[in-house]
Amino acid sequence: EKIVDNPVSPSPVLSELEQVGFADIVIDTDGRVRRGLLSVVDSDGNVRYSLGTILALYYLKQRGITPEPLEQGQKVSLGKAIFKRFTKNDGGYVGADSGGYQILLNYRGQAQNFLTFSLTDVLNNNISPNSLSDRLVFIGTTAESINDLHYTPYNDKLSYSSEMMPGIVIHANIASQILSSALEERPLIRVWPDLIEGLSIYTMALIGTSISWWFKSIKRVLLSFLLVSSCVLIGSYLAFLWVWWLPLIPCLLALFTATIVLGFINNKQQDKIVLKLTLDLLLKTLKDKPTIRHIAIEYLKQSENRQNQVLIEKQLFNKLNN
Repeated sequence: EKIVDNPVSPSPVLSELEQVGFADIVIDTDGRVRRGLLSVVDSDGNVRYSLGTILALYYLKQRGITPEPLEQGQKVSLGKAIFKRFTKNDGGYVGADSGGYQILLNYRGQAQNFLTFSLTDVLNNNISPNSLSDRLVFIGTTAESINDLHYTPYNDKLSYSSEMMPGIVIHANIASQILSSALEERPLIRVWPDLIEGLSIYTMALIGTSISWWFKSIKRVLLSFLLVSSCVLIGSYLAFLWVWWLPLIPCLLALFTATIVLGFINNKQQDKIVLKLTLDLLLKTLKDKPTIRHIAIEYLKQSENRQNQVLIEKQLFNKLNN
């Protein structure tokens, strides 16, 4: 069934047998699926589970493992894992829709990472019983005509290359993540608390401000920015290998704004100070030589842009009228 947008009712027979899981998938603004919707509360106050979730919970229940809510439902203990509920600012998200009980997906892989059989294999009885023993079996279609193909992090960020992932495979990934985490302690994607993320962004801004303050040369500012940003990129990549999703983009934006923009402003201010000192020097040293002074000031004006020319005229007017 589908219950979030454009609801689709399930089969009455399966509904009576309580063998229904919803097929809704959370799609990010860039068209990719990075989150798994495990459950929602319907209008009647009943908890409804997704296809992958309900199968995984059924499998675990046979082994005496059941979910235990923690921290007023913000976390769920299940076997050897604790599933933390996704919140709107987790990882690289800002103000995302966090409705229902969502988690960040740590994909097992694409369709080829799962044991699959075609309908022809089923009809021709080409499937060994051992292949399905003690396994969850998902029955679904991967045909393009069904319009249930989705982009995932496996697709190239710019060209969206590589094949799209069928919805049934996404649900298989959700079930695999739940089972492997609950039974084998496979890591879940973790994020910093909002306070730590805020401090990290503030720290990057502070580092950027320090760079633009200490280094007066634009070249040194740029080199320092590239060095620090490279360290941030490498650190974020290494953290992701350890299943931590850090706020990379906000940190880089804070670093860029504080370093480049503030450095540019500082450089402009320094230019104005140097220009003012140069003009003062000309006026003092050529005080008794008005003709030479006039020529020198005109040369100075011609070497500057229009904005600085206006500044020179304004300062010259103030100096000569004081």
